[in-house]
Amino acid sequence: MSWLSAPLLAATLGAWPTVDYTMELRLDEKEHAVRGQAAISFRNTTQRELKELWFHLYMNAFEHERTVFLRPLPTGATGSRSARSLGRPGRTEIHSLVWRENGPENLWENAAPHSPGDPQDRTDIMVPLPLPLAPGQSMTLDVEFETRLPEIVERSGYAGDFHLVSAFYPKLARLSPSGAFDHFSYHPLAEFAANFGSYQIELNVPESYRIGSTGSLTRQKASGGREVYLSRATRVHDFAFTAWPGFVSEERTVDHVQVKILLPESERRLFPRYFATVAAVLSDNGARYGSYPHPSLTVVHPPRFAAPAGGMEYPQFITTGDLGWPIALGAHALELVTAHELSHQWFQGMLGSNEYREPWLDESLATLAEYRYLERTFGSGSLLSSPVLELSEPAVWRFLGIGGKKPNALLSAPEYGSFEELARTIYARAVLALETIRRVYGPELFDLALRDYSEAHRFGHPTTADFFAALSGRLSPEAVDHLRALLEGASAGYRLANVTSDQTESGYKTRARVELEGSLSLPIQARARFADGRDQIVSLRGSTELTFDHHSPLVELALDPEGSLFIDPNRTNNQYRPSHALRQSGTQSLLGTLVVLLLSGLFG
Repeated sequence: MSWLSAPLLAATLGAWPTVDYTMELRLDEKEHAVRGQAAISFRNTTQRELKELWFHLYMNAFEHERTVFLRPLPTGATGSRSARSLGRPGRTEIHSLVWRENGPENLWENAAPHSPGDPQDRTDIMVPLPLPLAPGQSMTLDVEFETRLPEIVERSGYAGDFHLVSAFYPKLARLSPSGAFDHFSYHPLAEFAANFGSYQIELNVPESYRIGSTGSLTRQKASGGREVYLSRATRVHDFAFTAWPGFVSEERTVDHVQVKILLPESERRLFPRYFATVAAVLSDNGARYGSYPHPSLTVVHPPRFAAPAGGMEYPQFITTGDLGWPIALGAHALELVTAHELSHQWFQGMLGSNEYREPWLDESLATLAEYRYLERTFGSGSLLSSPVLELSEPAVWRFLGIGGKKPNALLSAPEYGSFEELARTIYARAVLALETIRRVYGPELFDLALRDYSEAHRFGHPTTADFFAALSGRLSPEAVDHLRALLEGASAGYRLANVTSDQTESGYKTRARVELEGSLSLPIQARARFADGRDQIVSLRGSTELTFDHHSPLVELALDPEGSLFIDPNRTNNQYRPSHALRQSGTQSLLGTLVVLLLSGLFG
């Protein structure tokens, strides 16, 4: 191996544990396999001796249909988001694992045969160490491995000559500051957790293939019908790449970021839309959550025959798609998926929260950021805007996110019974809760708190407790308590009842009963609008009686006229007109159902 022994530049991450990977990889395009040699270096920065290592072998999730990832969930639901069954299996085999500083023994010969307590699964493997790794001590592991890619079920694999290669190498589980490894089997409702570090990858591929990857990619040499690329990345927690001869690509510098977009030839017309979306989201999110810290970003639009590879995020590398929607007719699916996956670069890529134990902390915040972009760009037609129909994302969230058996967003991913249940809670209801608190208690303060959180915990693996602490620094204790309650399943809403408007000797008297629908009394306003164009606005909280005296007739009475209470399950009973009550279009509810079914299968 030519340069695996060269020391890696250590990522500057303070006292947090780091894991650095140097790998030589060769893609066998005929066997759909990756053969690799790796040097994995890390230091025990904890105060405990390490007597064992834990490795994620994610690709073993696809070696048969009885793995944790592919078997039915306890509820009977199919775990796979794409609902695809397994075609050709995939797996990772470790040929050797040697502790370089401690002799030639192959540690893998003593590795556990399967995940803890689960003989059908090999995605979470323990390797005992022959000697403890003392606090402060460093080690380098030399690994030889081969990964056979599966036909794509979701996220990773091959379809024809297309390859999306992720979760393919032996990856050390995250070593927490406590000295414990945060390890778990690859679950269909969960994603990843890992330490930050650096990656130097030498990638050997057929010369006809166009590639994209995590990190800054440079072409090194070509010989024998193959090309070699070098990718370097620092302060990241994962590596992925794609390879396909059918890609066309364009590159532009957006602010300080070199953006590369890979598309099928048939989708070349989409380059302008992609670059416009990426530029806007990099700018918006940079202003809200801190600037994007990496020099490059790769955006991949998979071919339609490999659609399950779309809608996923990795550091400096995202896959997108259009969900099969008729984007020429006004659907903003391309912008939505791109904004969502790109927003993960902050909440997953730069913060590194645990997507297995606290999925909301990444997915809900990324969805909120995505919505903020769509709302600013497309207004009330944030999902669809056409001459005959506008559909907003909050309309879909309200339709989807109020019900469900487990409305608690603070659960770990495996605690949900299906992806639909997780999606209702994490992608819909939790976002309604966040935006409700933001609007009710002050958008400016909420946004400052979110920036505080993002900047204070960059590369720091924050938890839900850290998020609430950041909010407490800007918002009132009541606001934070109400957000926690909403995330845990509390309800909040109002409705108008018994509205009367009678003529008197001096004018008109309007009376109304405001009734609380839910367990939380959030502060809102009520607005009475009169025929002379004047408004009367009052603040209220909880069930109460309203009285308005005016010299002209009532035209409209509205609760929460600015729409701050996003999580109100039924906004059709918030408004009254003497001639008729305002009602929401049933078309949005029907379309909302269809939209969410599409989204739930394709979001990462």
